[in-house]
Amino acid sequence: TQAQRRVADAQLARWLSPDPGEDGRPSYLGRLAASGLTAEETARLSALLRARLAGQTVAWQTATAYVVAHPAG
Repeated sequence: TQAQRRVADAQLARWLSPDPGEDGRPSYLGRLAASGLTAEETARLSALLRARLAGQTVAWQTATAYVVAHPAG
């Protein structure tokens, strides 16, 4: 599915938080830090993404997979 989507400040805050979300999963920034980016690199990336994406409308693509199981027999 493709659509145009506005990147809200709240969405950026979730993506770029250094802390895990309410569900315990790490944020995008947290995953990058865990992969080896330094604190300086993650701070620079966070600032760049906020400057480029805040309030912007972007092309958004979502993939959906349907899995169907049949009983053996």
